[in-house]
Amino acid sequence: MFQSFLSSIITVGVQLRNKLFDTKLIKQVQSKFPVVSIGNLSFGGTGKTPLTIYISNFLKENNWRPIIISRGYRRKGKGLGIVRTETEILTTWNLAGDEMFLIATKLDVPIVVCSNKHKSIEFIEKKFDFDVVIVDDGFQHRKLFRNIDILLIDKRTVERPFVAPKGFLREPFGNYRRADIILIEKGIDYIFENLKAQNKFYYFKEISSVFLNNTIKVELSYLKTIPLIALSGIANNNKFYESLRNLGLNIIKHHKFSDHFLYRTSDLIRVIEDLKKYRVNNLITTEKDWVKLEEFQNVFSGSEINVFVARLDIKIVEENGFRETLLSKLSNYSKAK
Repeated sequence: MFQSFLSSIITVGVQLRNKLFDTKLIKQVQSKFPVVSIGNLSFGGTGKTPLTIYISNFLKENNWRPIIISRGYRRKGKGLGIVRTETEILTTWNLAGDEMFLIATKLDVPIVVCSNKHKSIEFIEKKFDFDVVIVDDGFQHRKLFRNIDILLIDKRTVERPFVAPKGFLREPFGNYRRADIILIEKGIDYIFENLKAQNKFYYFKEISSVFLNNTIKVELSYLKTIPLIALSGIANNNKFYESLRNLGLNIIKHHKFSDHFLYRTSDLIRVIEDLKKYRVNNLITTEKDWVKLEEFQNVFSGSEINVFVARLDIKIVEENGFRETLLSKLSNYSKAK
């Protein structure tokens, strides 16, 4: 009862704030370059990180020069920080945030973190050479004007379609209408049969490959023959577990931590004790977790534990249509020379 009441109060506040932006009573910061926002309605886990990587690569292939800005969630330090330039990473995961550091290891584009994303615009326009801004987790950051809003909606978003704390949403579900492009997770199509939305596409997330210590690729056929204990600290731990089981892997136990969890040696010693208890020496985790676990590699190797890292990719069912729509919406802006 109290949760419902609190959700109602928060909903009123969120909608009032949106109204102030819609009526331009709150002024937005606008970049000289087009801004593409990637966001969601719920708290984490929809696939923003792999989509940010996907779109950055796609735009580069089409002669755009992207820069990525993000809050850098759970990073140490405040204000503005450069995670990487086009050529090198300039900081550590704890100063960049686990997601932005992961993206920095996969892309050769500038990445900047700032507690208030809109405050980074003037800085990046002076400091970097780019022609399109990609905003990670930008759907609710309305202070920054966006030319294109891309929204991801997954199963978890619609399981409890209420604003937190009653549900998982940051704002009411009907606000999807603010988006220019909507990506709906495959498998919840039935929920959207009556959804009147243009530029609607379907996507799914899949574990594309697994690497020992994130370096040596391991065949799935081998992984199916060994017992594994899973470890994850992400927004949707259950989804990770389901993905592993769907691959046919023998998961003995799953250690779940909160999203963006900051691991300590004591946490990992407890996991290793569990591995020994079950007589298993194989641990499997996510790429985002590996960013933070890599520094504990000696703890695992000292106990003869193999750490396998599952890499997650996003697949868009109507890929050509999605790409054409994105490029079409950017067609009013000059491409990189």
